[in-house]
Amino acid sequence: MVNRKSTKPSSKSIHAKRPSVRSSGPATARDRSRRLFSLSRRTILTIIILAMIAVIATVIISHLTTPERTVTNTIESLATDYYENYFYDEVGRYNTSGESRTDILTKYSEKGFTAVTLKQLLYFDNERHISDKPTLSEYCDLDRTYVRITPIAPFGRTDYRVDYFYSCAY
Repeated sequence: MVNRKSTKPSSKSIHAKRPSVRSSGPATARDRSRRLFSLSRRTILTIIILAMIAVIATVIISHLTTPERTVTNTIESLATDYYENYFYDEVGRYNTSGESRTDILTKYSEKGFTAVTLKQLLYFDNERHISDKPTLSEYCDLDRTYVRITPIAPFGRTDYRVDYFYSCAY
């Protein structure tokens, strides 16, 4: 008998453990490319949205902070503080005629009190609002800008009308 090598593969090689399944090089590159494209697209969209928000916020803020709006809001708040927290109390405090506050305010319900200049509004009550002077004096004449306050029945602290007279250049 002659010993011949068998041409059949051994069972060991047939049942050998195969390596785990991997994608081919081009498939892996394609997946990586898709992920990178998706990430890039999200990043670009995020940047565009943030830029749009920044532009909208800038437009809104610039519109709300115009010199005219800033000055008028400041003068309105000065007039409100002047009447409600200072002048209304003074009417009752320095009443020497014995009349009630309502009687005194009734006399002024038609024509209003004398004009109060912007300078007076800045200096009343121990110069509480003097910090607003640089901004207001830049745009307005402090002596020719004034308010006229007219009390309205039932003559409470918040029952009044203010007429504003501006001498301002924006």
